[in-house]
Amino acid sequence: MGIEDMEDFEELEGQDRLKDTSEFEHSLENSQGLETLDETHIRQTEKLEEGIYRDTIGSIGMPAGMEGLENEWISGEPLEDMEHWHMQEGDMSCAVVCQEFVAEELLNTELNEQDLVEFAVSKGWFDPETGTTLEDTGNILEYLGLEVVQNEHGSIQDIERTLEEGGKVIAGVNNISLLTPDSMECVYYPSLTANHAVEVIGIDKTDPSNVKVILNDPGLPGGRGISYDLEEFQTAWNTSGGFMVSAYRADQ
Repeated sequence: MGIEDMEDFEELEGQDRLKDTSEFEHSLENSQGLETLDETHIRQTEKLEEGIYRDTIGSIGMPAGMEGLENEWISGEPLEDMEHWHMQEGDMSCAVVCQEFVAEELLNTELNEQDLVEFAVSKGWFDPETGTTLEDTGNILEYLGLEVVQNEHGSIQDIERTLEEGGKVIAGVNNISLLTPDSMECVYYPSLTANHAVEVIGIDKTDPSNVKVILNDPGLPGGRGISYDLEEFQTAWNTSGGFMVSAYRADQ
């Protein structure tokens, strides 16, 4: 279950309207810290330590600036694919969730993260402690009958070609590099390796001088249709050597 399945949660009223701290923590636990703010935004509250909480605002509707995502300069179907996004429930389940996104998009079906996690564990394709290896990324999709191609040294042109052909793409990235490309850790530790999976749902060349890569990132509250400058994405993607999984329907 992801952020979009808000009807399954009781609305968190807010700390100031709860009787005491214990009641707040009880509501936080039962709602997974999710509160609807308006029609397009939610707030996720995380308990950092006793009495200290962190709020993160995320989008559950179309992210700002996404209204023009249907034109001839954009590869892929980002608007449609954004509808399948949700946040991952497990700390290490990003690759499983990305495969869930892709399968739902290509097979026009609905899947459940927990079911896929349990299935992947039974097949030896997922470890709750370490996640999914690059080599095993795509196995769920192949099992479901999709055509899967792994590319260990992909290019942005390979991603664009897959999207233009009606396929879907999962890429291995480093989340630190992706979120903070100018951070000291990225500058002084260029040997960072991939530790996260994202679905690439679009390449936006509307402005050729400022190409954007559009992602469904299951690890972020605002990861639905989030976009990055091409250079920022490329830096994060390089940590996996350009690893990508392309998936197609068998009839494509």
